[in-house]
Amino acid sequence: PADPAQAAALFGDCDVVVHSALASGSPWQIRAGERSLITNCLRYSKANARIIYFSTMSVYCAYQPGDWLRWRGAYGKTKLRSERLLRTASKRQGKETYILRLGHVCGPLQNIVREIRQSIRRGEVVLTSPEGPSHTVYTCTIADAVLKIAAGKERPGTYDLLNWPEWTWSEVYAYEAQQCGVPLRVTFVPQQAPRRFRPLRLLGAPLRGVVRAARNNERVKQMILTLLAHAPRALNDRAQATWYRNRAQAEIRALCPPPTPSRGIDWADEAKVYLAHLAPTRDLLNDPAFRIPPRRPESAWPADLPHAACEREG
Repeated sequence: PADPAQAAALFGDCDVVVHSALASGSPWQIRAGERSLITNCLRYSKANARIIYFSTMSVYCAYQPGDWLRWRGAYGKTKLRSERLLRTASKRQGKETYILRLGHVCGPLQNIVREIRQSIRRGEVVLTSPEGPSHTVYTCTIADAVLKIAAGKERPGTYDLLNWPEWTWSEVYAYEAQQCGVPLRVTFVPQQAPRRFRPLRLLGAPLRGVVRAARNNERVKQMILTLLAHAPRALNDRAQATWYRNRAQAEIRALCPPPTPSRGIDWADEAKVYLAHLAPTRDLLNDPAFRIPPRRPESAWPADLPHAACEREG
């Protein structure tokens, strides 16, 4: 928690502190909140406590197949900034710190699994590179990593936390289809070829933007038509040709929509650094100890946390 009083009460007797939260609010509030959370984890935990920080593979440059520009989003930048803050602060306090960069988190209650299973049940699975790395990590592997660190089997450092060994997208969909009890039907489409960056195409971008705005808004369309009446004929001809071409493309796509591959973020193929003692993810998925038990109201809130009595009464 960001409140120092609560942090001292919660962390003071912990051998391991797992920081899995992300502050919310405006960008300024997120940055300040992350600083408070990290500071409190280090300041109010035991002198020999191990600190585990859940980061993300979004700290690498993310891209979609065909993109000529790779970018790091605001989420990845926030996590990368927090990683640096944690490393600096932990060195000053002499505490063991483990930074785990998680991929797509799969498992119970995860949105990506719900979307995957929906596409499997509808028979609408579309993949471009079935044998390519999925960059997924099941929650059982995350739990295994925490347990191995708590047991002192891993060295402090920064690691990429993915399924072990890493799964392909074919393996992910095959496993989830098995869990659904539904045969897996996959449509394979060729991966989009990388687009070449043509600086001269930027010159036509304003006109394409105007045409797109006119297509989506009737009022904008009428305003543009009024202005074009006073524009040179060459500009009118070009705008009209662009309008007809875009409209024809939209009508053709509507008649025969192409299969759309499941859209997932990829990351630049960095040299991955793994924890040394992870158990195979498939073994963990079959281990009852790593399955979430049915929710029981009497154990939903640990008795030593604030408001535990209210939770039990409610």
